[in-house]
Amino acid sequence: MKKLIILCLFVVGLISAVWGFLSFQGLAAKGEFETILVDFREDIPADAIQKDLQAIAQKYNVTPQLDNKFSAQDNVYIIKGDRDRLKELRKSPFAQATELLNRITSTS
Repeated sequence: MKKLIILCLFVVGLISAVWGFLSFQGLAAKGEFETILVDFREDIPADAIQKDLQAIAQKYNVTPQLDNKFSAQDNVYIIKGDRDRLKELRKSPFAQATELLNRITSTS
């Protein structure tokens, strides 16, 4: 009987641990963000990337900027935006030319 109780407690503990792990949302999921990272694929020609950047700038009224001084060779840009803009970008034709469309979480 003692072994059965211990087994039941173990199973309940295991199930609750797995449930807690699967339903856990990190701070990045809860945080607000105001910047979107756009990482263009390396096989895209530079002129096509510039056209896409100009189209993004016109459509969303933003100014794409290089993420940092090392981003030019990797074609990594940032733009201002929120969750709605990120969803729009992920569904847009620009998403096919990117490796990654992601948010940058603000800590404030």
